[in-house]
Amino acid sequence: MKPFLLALLKWGLTLLIFAFLFYRAASNGALRGFLEVQKDWSLLLLGFAALFGAVVLTFLRWKVLAESLGVTLSVSGALRLGFIGYLFNFLPMGIVGGDVVKGVLLARENPRAKTACAVSVVMDRVIGLYVMFLIGLAAVTAAGLWHEPQKEARLACQAILWLTLLSTLFLAFVLLPPFAGRGGFLRAVPGIGRLLFSLYDAAAQYRGRPAVLFGTMLMTAGVHVLQALGIWFFACGLWGRAPSALSHLAIYPLANLGAMIPLSAGPLEFFLDQLYPLFSCTDGSFYVHGDGLMVGAAYRLATLAVAAVGGVWFLVSRPQIREALAVQRDSSEGGVA
Repeated sequence: MKPFLLALLKWGLTLLIFAFLFYRAASNGALRGFLEVQKDWSLLLLGFAALFGAVVLTFLRWKVLAESLGVTLSVSGALRLGFIGYLFNFLPMGIVGGDVVKGVLLARENPRAKTACAVSVVMDRVIGLYVMFLIGLAAVTAAGLWHEPQKEARLACQAILWLTLLSTLFLAFVLLPPFAGRGGFLRAVPGIGRLLFSLYDAAAQYRGRPAVLFGTMLMTAGVHVLQALGIWFFACGLWGRAPSALSHLAIYPLANLGAMIPLSAGPLEFFLDQLYPLFSCTDGSFYVHGDGLMVGAAYRLATLAVAAVGGVWFLVSRPQIREALAVQRDSSEGGVA
């Protein structure tokens, strides 16, 4: 019951945030401007194509990580399980997340490599976050955003810098041979010790596989560039002006990070709406609060359209999915990792 109540609280707060954002957009004229401005549908279509390409690339990255641990996963299988997992991220509260679904379904198809299946999913997320920080830091530096006139923008850039440094140190500790087997102390870290050790244990499985790590990091760079470009295309298509593409390589990581904070109740649209007014457009103007909300809404609709592909596979595979999730739930309740 507790997870259900937490999910109910988060969804309730999220709806309140959306109500506030639309109220503010209506009050300051952003909503009226959105309805009146001429849309560039070719740019909006490019935004969807970029997003779709980014999602597919994440599934192929997962395939490489899984196969490097001896898991059997074809391209078609990675796309099938990936799209099903992607769909689960949008299903109502109380439903397990997409990463869990992917891992459980892959383990069902590879019963002798269950641990490797779970590790591949965790490492897929770790690499995704780390490269997102690297891309954001590179974009901040290349675009000269350290000198933005808005103090909040400079603080956001500093946050990207610190997250990159800390995650680099953590991965160096995990992957470099001199530190092998020395991560047990992480369990004692208050509050997040169990999570840190789980990440350490998963990432350590890839020690001695530099080609796999480098290759998947390159793929992840492509993922985040496509995501940022997709949002940039949406912004240009909706408003005819936007912060530069380089600025979006910083805006997207910051907004995505905020949306992933547990119980933040802040959807990506909220963080985009807060960040956009901090970065100047290429014509020297600034977005007002509400403009970013519309860009985020276009992005959300595009993700739902991508998730619809997973819906097709879900309908075809529904009995197998129910069976796999039931087995996973029974194992969890019985204390089996």
